Amino acid sequence: AGCLALDLLSAAGACELEVGPWLEDEAGGVRVREVGLRIPCPPSAMAPESSRATVRYRVLAGKLGGATSITLQATWTVLDVPYGDYFSTEQRYALAPSGSGIKATKAVKVSFHKTTLLQPVIEATSRSEESKAAVSFCAVVRQRGKV
Repeated sequence: AGCLALDLLSAAGACELEVGPWLEDEAGGVRVREVGLRIPCPPSAMAPESSRATVRYRVLAGKLGGATSITLQATWTVLDVPYGDYFSTEQRYALAPSGSGIKATKAVKVSFHKTTLLQPVIEATSRSEESKAAVSFCAVVRQRGKV
C-alpha cells in the first residue's frame, strides 16, 4: 500500500530523501518523523532551481463516528531559498470515512518566525504553489483509494 507522505513527496518531485525513524511524540499517541530532501523551487529570480528542505511529519489517528480518521501534519522548512529561515509552511491532510468512500481535506498555513518586507510575496508564492499541489494531492488520494 505504500506511504501517503512518500507518495505526496514523490508527486512534488522530491529527491535525495533521508527518512528518519518514526518516534513517539512527547504527548504520546502521536507518531513523528523527520525527512530531509531536495525539492524543486518555483521559477524565481531570487530562488535556486531546487533546495534542500526538512519536513517534520506528525500522524494522528482518532475515531469519528466509530470509524478511524487519520490526520497527517507536515511542517516544511526550505533551507536554500532567500528568507527560508524566516518562515515554515504547515500542511494538514485529513482523511475520514464518508459514505462509501473517504473525505480528504488539505489545509495550509505559512508561519513567520521573523519579520520581512517580503512576507506578502512569500505568502502569495506559497498560495500559488499549494493550489497547484492540491491537484497532486487529489490524484494521490484517488489512486490510493483504488488499492
